[in-house]
Amino acid sequence: MRELFFKKTHKRWYVDHQGRMIRISEDKEKSLQPYHELKVCSAPASSLDSVASLLNSYLEWCRKNRSERTYVW
Repeated sequence: MRELFFKKTHKRWYVDHQGRMIRISEDKEKSLQPYHELKVCSAPASSLDSVASLLNSYLEWCRKNRSERTYVW
């Protein structure tokens, strides 16, 4: 995600979000909160999936390389 930028022709603050220019506000201070919200929303959602897949891989390794009791624990 690009930083906020001011378009002189429209006298507004914009941000480029996933290939789309999003108009935020005329005032830079008012633009900061929506901009930060967009940054949070654009964080990869797959990070939780990768944690779950990592844990599943570890449990599968435990099942194959440790006792049944350790795996169940």
